[in-house]
Amino acid sequence: MNVNNIANGSVKFKLSGKEYQVKRLNLMDLFGQFEADIKETLMDDIVALASRIKDPKERVEFQRQAIRDVPKGKELQQMVTEAMDSFDGGTKLLWMSLSKCNSVTIEQVKDILVDPDNEVTITNLMNFITGQDMVEEKEDEKKLPDGAIQVNSEKKTETSDIK
Repeated sequence: MNVNNIANGSVKFKLSGKEYQVKRLNLMDLFGQFEADIKETLMDDIVALASRIKDPKERVEFQRQAIRDVPKGKELQQMVTEAMDSFDGGTKLLWMSLSKCNSVTIEQVKDILVDPDNEVTITNLMNFITGQDMVEEKEDEKKLPDGAIQVNSEKKTETSDIK
């Protein structure tokens, strides 16, 4: 197995004529941020709706009930998945990954995404950062996706060496 994969080392991708170092996103990055954003939006909506209720007791009761009705479990997971699968979600995922190793704004990421020359590389990059690119090359060795350049390619070890 490649040490780069185990240690979440960075790889390089060339986008819009510029090389970017990229690291995979962990589960907290992938789901935690999106879940927090969804919950924040739902809470903002509850507060906005509650502010329209004149009677304080009714307002408090509405807020209590609305908070109990905030999606949890599979319903929340489905909302997170839908958010990640949207254009804005993909933009945010790419920005989160690029930001780990590069100074990049969300506007720059949007420009990268709409550049037609980046289409194949973006697909491979998104697969890489979400951990979906692993193509079996040998029994224990993984291959980087097309368009990726491994940063520390000479550092390899066998899985049996790692305990």
